[in-house]
Amino acid sequence: MSALDALALVERLNGGPGRYASTEAAFDRLAISTDGFCVTDAAAGVRTLDETDERFKGRTVTLRPKPYLPEGEMAKFIAHSVLE
Repeated sequence: MSALDALALVERLNGGPGRYASTEAAFDRLAISTDGFCVTDAAAGVRTLDETDERFKGRTVTLRPKPYLPEGEMAKFIAHSVLE
């Protein structure tokens, strides 16, 4: 499954966009975080990764007991929809 397809699936299940920072995406309604599916840049926005990118090979999905809301780091995240 491509990174775009995986993020779109999680976003649909979440019922709304994720929050993105660096190579991480957090989906609060599901309390799921992913890493290595995309890269976020302040100027370029969110770009999905593919198998040619080394970061894609180490991708992970983390299921959490509650949404990932790192204290003092929330400002680094941007809301983004891969469905639009």
